[in-house]
Amino acid sequence: MSKGRKKAFDQQQALAAMTRVFWEKGYDGASYDDLVKGSGVQRYGLYSSFGDKRNAFIHCLDFYIDRITRESLAPMRREGAGLQALKTYFEVLLQTHKDTAWGCLVCNSVSEKITDCDAQVKALIQAMFSLLEDSLKNALAGARQQGEIPPGLDIPSTAHYLLGMVIGSAVMARSAIDKQAIEDFINMGFERLQIGAAQ
Repeated sequence: MSKGRKKAFDQQQALAAMTRVFWEKGYDGASYDDLVKGSGVQRYGLYSSFGDKRNAFIHCLDFYIDRITRESLAPMRREGAGLQALKTYFEVLLQTHKDTAWGCLVCNSVSEKITDCDAQVKALIQAMFSLLEDSLKNALAGARQQGEIPPGLDIPSTAHYLLGMVIGSAVMARSAIDKQAIEDFINMGFERLQIGAAQ
């Protein structure tokens, strides 16, 4: 009895490669030929596994949130997380912006047409921002409990401010602005909140 034809490629590797294409070029800027070339997978194999460009993008957006965003937020979500977890997140974020000019796939996607006309994409993006906000709140609450930040600091408002810093720094990185400006932006934000600066 036939067990069926096996996939001739690693789907996780293909997803990672396609995610990189969308991250660098954007949804509108990436063609299906770019996805084929970037993944090294034949068009038929790519289409049979991930569908058309829209469906491939949803797979990649979900992959990005699960494999990149969740992993980067994990230290801030742990019980007992505090100021160091918060600062480390922004240090890693800053280094990412220094290493590439791609910004954040999710933040980049907000400005693209697909966000306005595709409810599934919009829901994924909203879920990611909610996850980020909750993670920031958890680390801030831990930092306040441990006496690392002023006791009167308003957690929800501060989390919203930091959320704006995440989005703002991603936009700055995507615009290829001077990297020092991004670092100054993040550090000044921390100083204004009286919780120290990222290194």
